Amino acid sequence: MITWFILCLSFQLLMQNLFSNMAADALASQVTDEDRESGFVYPPLNRIRQTSLHVGKAVANMAYKLGMCDC
Repeated sequence: MITWFILCLSFQLLMQNLFSNMAADALASQVTDEDRESGFVYPPLNRIRQTSLHVGKAVANMAYKLGMCDC
């Protein structure tokens, strides 16, 4: 019973880490060279909607590829 709990907890932490990394990669991909040259480490707020959509799509695609969606 304890082994099952540890495996489930480990899987949950792994999935959280996987989705966090996917979101971070998607966010980082939205920072342009011009943004970096200006000293930004995140995309500017005037592109927040585009950036949010990009991150959401990346996470949704990952969930779909892992078979976690019933759509």
